[in-house]
Amino acid sequence: MSGLTSSGFERKRLVDIKTDIEDKLKNIFGANIDISPQSGLGQFVGIMSEAQADQWQSQEDIYNSQYPSTSQGSQLSNVVMYNGIERHSASKSTVVAILGGTVGTIIPSGSQASVVDTGQIFETIEDVVITSGSEAVNMRSVTTGENIALTGTLTVIETPIFGWTSITNTESAVVGTNKETDAQLRIRRELSTQALGNNLTDSLYGQLANLGGVEGVVVWDNKTEATAGGLPANQFGVSIIGGVDEEIAETIWKNTPQGIASYGDTTVYHTDIQGFSQPVMFTRAVDYPVYFRIDIETSSEFPITGIEDIKKAVADFGTENFKISDDVIMSKFYNPINTVPGVVSISLFMGVSSSPSGTSNLAVSNWEISRYNALWVEVNII
Repeated sequence: MSGLTSSGFERKRLVDIKTDIEDKLKNIFGANIDISPQSGLGQFVGIMSEAQADQWQSQEDIYNSQYPSTSQGSQLSNVVMYNGIERHSASKSTVVAILGGTVGTIIPSGSQASVVDTGQIFETIEDVVITSGSEAVNMRSVTTGENIALTGTLTVIETPIFGWTSITNTESAVVGTNKETDAQLRIRRELSTQALGNNLTDSLYGQLANLGGVEGVVVWDNKTEATAGGLPANQFGVSIIGGVDEEIAETIWKNTPQGIASYGDTTVYHTDIQGFSQPVMFTRAVDYPVYFRIDIETSSEFPITGIEDIKKAVADFGTENFKISDDVIMSKFYNPINTVPGVVSISLFMGVSSSPSGTSNLAVSNWEISRYNALWVEVNII
């Protein structure tokens, strides 16, 4: 049976539609009529059955648009609003840079500099005057997404200005995000149901994950009498990427058990309902750059773009599959390499600097997140 049934919506298939129309024509004109694809009636059957199949497909799409597991795009964005959440839009990376140069030099908003090796470009978002040989300025990437600037790598001046002689960043950039995909939004919607859970850790995790701009978060506690995993005894920790400090602190405070302290290297003071200023602590996850050296043997099926394809596949795989505190498991990276045709053999090396020689997994702490970039992947055909 087609249509809306007790088990859901059953779409009528093209072959069934075609058979139904042919049977009705035979009932009217006789079983011996010519309904072959080349005949006039056969052409009519083909046109009508395809039109009806399109209508059935549209009805199925409308039915599926009501549910998080089957809706897509803007329909999914509408559905998750019933859970009180919205799709995260793309954001730009931000960083505080130190400009050096001649006293009195004016660096206007929009002046650009790039990251050495990767070439990712950042621009100033405010005018600044160098008053003492150096000056701090807020900058952001010119494009949205995961534009990485590790400490001390934003050093190339792209906008020549007389009197501006140097630039650097003393801390890594707060990495931006791509627009949240359907798959990511579905996962976050499921996590949002934990926000009302009785367990404080689950509740805190769910609420933090739903804050605007939060790319990733890990919440864990230490119920022992000794430091474990870098977390002091009888405390809980939050390691987070993205989000606004004040919103994070307020959410943590609302979920803090009485008499238990939060732990981290960032402290924000939150005013409670009695008017007292309460310290709330959490940690901004630190970038842990991962470099690869891949030596491969290839066959004639290896494409001209194969080397670049491997670099992108490895970087994308790492970004999508490793979150805060996840150790980097080397064996998993053979899969994206093998998605490129013509790879006969692979020798894989991994480390924390260029041209690595390590063959072991990389341990990532609870306060770190591994980062990946195609420019950090070296591929050699041997």
